[in-house]
Amino acid sequence: MRKHICLMSLFVAMGLLSSCDTPTTNTTAKTTTTPSTTTPVVENKTTTFLVSKAFNFGNDIYGQSAPVKIWLAGTFNNWVANDEAFAMTTKADGNFTYTFTAPVGTVLKFKFIIQTVNSPPAGDWWTSMTQAFDATNGPICLSPAVADVSFDADGYGGFNAVYTVK
Repeated sequence: MRKHICLMSLFVAMGLLSSCDTPTTNTTAKTTTTPSTTTPVVENKTTTFLVSKAFNFGNDIYGQSAPVKIWLAGTFNNWVANDEAFAMTTKADGNFTYTFTAPVGTVLKFKFIIQTVNSPPAGDWWTSMTQAFDATNGPICLSPAVADVSFDADGYGGFNAVYTVK
């Protein structure tokens, strides 16, 4: 390229080539545009679990008694029992509640771990969640609504509750 410019300058100087005949290089950079990507907006919803105080829980070993403490365990905490981050609080009316926020469409599989006055401090897994939502005697779990919950086998002879955040 340098040789060409030197020769061209020589020809211009000798009058063999005018300066307006000199080729020019287009230095305008090509600009490429990329379509803008839109990040989808994720809608979060608050889900409240509400368990009635008006039931006795237990088994043949510990007997039946009212719950003292209830934890949630499920897909949202890798099924960790007694996870204090998912401990339900006792409301003034004696019912148990837990509220958290999750994106709409999130599928939550869960169970309750229930401690009673007669059970060990770690509580017991409620193995068949179908009983917690049984409307025959009035559901024990008041929220989410019975109609919004389904069940699937847990692989241990019981059932998980399944709720999709709406």
